[in-house]
Amino acid sequence: MMSRLDDGQTRGDWVAFGVLALIAGVLWMIRPRIIFIERLFTTLEIPLFSLKKLTLRPPPPALVTDRQIALDQQTLVTCQAENAQMKTLLNSPPVKSDFLLAHVLGYTGALKIDRGESAGVKVGQAVIADKILIGRVLRVRATSSLVQLFTDPALKISVLVQKDGQTQARGLLSNLILDQVVQEEKLSPGDLVISDRAGGWPPSLLIGTISDVLPFKGGLFRQAKIQPLVDYANLDLVFVINQ
Repeated sequence: MMSRLDDGQTRGDWVAFGVLALIAGVLWMIRPRIIFIERLFTTLEIPLFSLKKLTLRPPPPALVTDRQIALDQQTLVTCQAENAQMKTLLNSPPVKSDFLLAHVLGYTGALKIDRGESAGVKVGQAVIADKILIGRVLRVRATSSLVQLFTDPALKISVLVQKDGQTQARGLLSNLILDQVVQEEKLSPGDLVISDRAGGWPPSLLIGTISDVLPFKGGLFRQAKIQPLVDYANLDLVFVINQ
């Protein structure tokens, strides 16, 4: 009986030894692969961690300071431009007039400005830019208005033509064409075209100059082309005149 037990125990020991030897062999075979995977993750761990820190790192104080300085400079430049135009207008006619500063919001043949009924803007008020008369208020909304320019055929204004401070002719300006100038009156390229008091416009405001006198085709009146002294499409600031 004891001999059979000893034989069974010996056989079990050999089986256990065989299993352990098999496991050891398998581990020995896959050990290089385990080492390679460990080294791979060890290598990737540092840059990935560094990338996380880089992503979460706040902007350097110097960068924040530079950005604020740039914003402050832009604000200063805008204020200086507005102040310069206001000072220019303070030295110009007309007398007994108030000037309302407005920013141009858009240009589509007419100007849209950022002042409206809430700022006291009314239909028919004259609008100037750099002391040059450019048109009048056509429509008014609560916080914006539409300015009709002299390029609009529907806008007509009585004007004077001057040279060396002397009035040379009178006429009617529409769509930048000077019309209804009688034959006897002189027109020359370079003559100044200014507003007349007729029609409720502020007087003596410069509009443009004669660029070309059109050939006379008979009839009662002569014509000329007018060159405005400001670029309507590139205006940033204008002033609404409240007389």
